[in-house]
Amino acid sequence: MIQNTSFLGEEERTELVDYLYNKTGIDYAEAVFESLDACVRRRAKSVGIENAALYVKYVKDERSCGAELMYLMEPVSTGETFFFRHANQIKAFTKLMVQMVADQRASGDRSLKIWVAACSTGEEPYSLAMIVKDLIGDENDWDIILKATDIIPQRIEKARTARFSERSIRHVDEEHVAKYFTANSEGDMPYALCDEVASMVEFHAASLVSVSEEETNNQYDVVFCRNVLGFLDETAKKKALSTLHDRLKPGGYLVLGPAESPSGLSDAFQRCPYSVHNFFKKPENPVGNGQRAEASAAMTEDLFAAKRLPHLIDLVQFIDRGTCDIRVDIDSSLSSAIEMLSAVADALNALQDDTKLTAEAREKIEQMDQQFMRAMLFLQVGDRITQKSEALRASLQELSDYLIGDDAEAPDLNVSISSFDENILPAKSDEERDENAMSQDDIDALFGS
Repeated sequence: MIQNTSFLGEEERTELVDYLYNKTGIDYAEAVFESLDACVRRRAKSVGIENAALYVKYVKDERSCGAELMYLMEPVSTGETFFFRHANQIKAFTKLMVQMVADQRASGDRSLKIWVAACSTGEEPYSLAMIVKDLIGDENDWDIILKATDIIPQRIEKARTARFSERSIRHVDEEHVAKYFTANSEGDMPYALCDEVASMVEFHAASLVSVSEEETNNQYDVVFCRNVLGFLDETAKKKALSTLHDRLKPGGYLVLGPAESPSGLSDAFQRCPYSVHNFFKKPENPVGNGQRAEASAAMTEDLFAAKRLPHLIDLVQFIDRGTCDIRVDIDSSLSSAIEMLSAVADALNALQDDTKLTAEAREKIEQMDQQFMRAMLFLQVGDRITQKSEALRASLQELSDYLIGDDAEAPDLNVSISSFDENILPAKSDEERDENAMSQDDIDALFGS
């Protein structure tokens, strides 16, 4: 008979999981119960508590909760982060900041407010701070608020040290490393961020799903909340999106992770020219559900003739469906061709086993076999086709958002932005192509003959 060796009884586990859900919005599914139990056992021993019920009581005590949360989130949170993570989104943010800074200069209102939720150990907000610093330079008449929060106090304390490993800065270019970091060979955090940038960020320990009354009055131009929603269940996702929406100024931008979207969870955001990179905009003049259709129609009337907008939306969807169908057809044809070539190659291999073949015939068969293998290698381009078609669809989505998104509901093409490279499409002309790109001669040399 196998005995139950769990440290947490069912009652204690349910109480603890419910408490953690209310605090963090994270649903500790049954799949992580074993890891959670092992984590709780270690923590209870570490703080000198032998009884599971007493440890749960200790966790729920506000005087110790913050310290324990870090450890209890280990089974569901990796905390993986580094500077300039998700390069396409960083490029989009830089473009947005160029636009915002120019607009603020023109209006005379030199202020920017940015919030990074779930900031981990600080690499993300410090990346944004460097971008803003690059744009405003030494201008000292700006009111910059860059707030960063994380539910785990220990991560916040680490972020405030502004010291980082070589791995953390691996995507920072040499110019910015030299400009903003001081390197020394001591310890495992040899890179210190300069005070000029580090002082731009205010760090606070806070939960995304339980916002303080003081914070409810703050509104931001841009809010980053990347790679968080995936840990939450549907109810917590909706609550988080509502909080994020309330914290944005009208016309402000929410930035989600590459695999995240408010679609099906909230209709309070609209698409924008940066939505292909998961930037979503809070409408300038939010309206109620009863007024939304009327207001959208009125705005659209100023830009498009009544018949042109529906036709444009139809065209976008038609081109998208065509692109997807072409990809499916090519994949299917390639699979059939590879299957046929494989059968021929197998037949050639069988012929080579014939002991009656002359040396000349055997050599010819070997040459044919090499050519068939070379042809099969050329056909192994399925992933490349997927990337190119997704990049093409991403461009179509961006065009659609630019033409339609601010004034009507641009169609969401559900582009998988985590599976395409925006640099994979050919340049406008042969002259503009990357000089390092492989030529056909290079490819031939690679495969050999």
